[in-house]
Amino acid sequence: RGLDHSLGFEIMDFRDLNDGVSQMESHINLTQASIDLRNGPLMKVVLYQLPDGDRLLMVIHHLVVDGISWRILSNDIAQGYQQYTQGRPLRFSLKTDSFKHWSEQLRDYSRSEALLEEKVYWQAIESTPANTLPRDADVPSQQENNCFGVTQTVTISLSKETTEGLLTQSNHAFNTEINDLLLTALARTMTQWHGSSKTSIILEGHGREPLHDLNITRTVGWFTSIFPIVLELPDKEDTGNQIKHIKELLRKIPNKGMGYGVLRYLTPEADKTDLSFQNNPTICFNYLGQFAEESEGFFQFAEESSGEAIGPKAAFLYDLDINCLVIHHKLEIYLRYNKHYYQHETIEKIGTNFKQQLKEIIHYCMQIKETHITPSDIDYDGLNIDELDEVLNSL
Repeated sequence: RGLDHSLGFEIMDFRDLNDGVSQMESHINLTQASIDLRNGPLMKVVLYQLPDGDRLLMVIHHLVVDGISWRILSNDIAQGYQQYTQGRPLRFSLKTDSFKHWSEQLRDYSRSEALLEEKVYWQAIESTPANTLPRDADVPSQQENNCFGVTQTVTISLSKETTEGLLTQSNHAFNTEINDLLLTALARTMTQWHGSSKTSIILEGHGREPLHDLNITRTVGWFTSIFPIVLELPDKEDTGNQIKHIKELLRKIPNKGMGYGVLRYLTPEADKTDLSFQNNPTICFNYLGQFAEESEGFFQFAEESSGEAIGPKAAFLYDLDINCLVIHHKLEIYLRYNKHYYQHETIEKIGTNFKQQLKEIIHYCMQIKETHITPSDIDYDGLNIDELDEVLNSL
């Protein structure tokens, strides 16, 4: 809105109240709910003063900020605070290309030959029927409105030691990324739940893939890409083979899924008549990455809740929404579900199974000393996993 638009900033002094924390939490929810998408501001900051120290709340509408943007902002705030306390002038790193410029380039990309070549891949995904998750039969379904007001969340945590193994000691075995192992564990969990070797899910990515010569490394905005994939476990049930198959499946996603949303919402209808966009999986998965314990020694995550960030009437688009992130050096797994469709015990059992599958995968990978490569690791498209293994075993 420009520099003349006022910033929402408050100072709330609860130092003399016996129930200061509860008063703060009530005010936090009011602040979350007060964001006005039409008139702004889309960012509000509140400094809460409590007997044991201050809490700084920053609320920004999700339409204009994503997980990477939060890191950019928090690093800048820490840098500025350090400069201020040292009596130095405030100087921040230079900005990168604007969200406006990126969106203009995205519209040009929506008509490009490179993007239209992805249609074959997305056609194959669309032709795979989405799984219908087995809802609890004894849970009444009279309220078919699937909104956040009727959802609950189950939280599962890995220990610091197991999380450290996931982050630093597991990926060497098959040259994997964190998502490869998380989604292998999810595929195994879902197969045990619904009985099929295939599980259709919605996957979220950061969406900041290279586009022309743009630099958006320090650009604040919502770039998130959201796209369907089909997790398929191989006939061979050994853990190593499963990891390799899920890894290769993810590597085959063109441009890390960024093109799906562009095709669906920006590409002219005449260029996508062969795509139906009818595959609507009921599971969404997102790994948000690692959130540092503190920035430059000045800030750390508060133990209190940051409140309800989504209104109760907002549509809940999935049966199961799974978010994972590393915070306080532990992997936290959040499973949000509609309480009219599932019992708490059902989702808790799924979360516990997912944790167990992941622990087994981490342990398995940590026992492997040498690195096993897969077709995506070499610059040759002519071999599948089994053929590459046969070649390597013959050497």
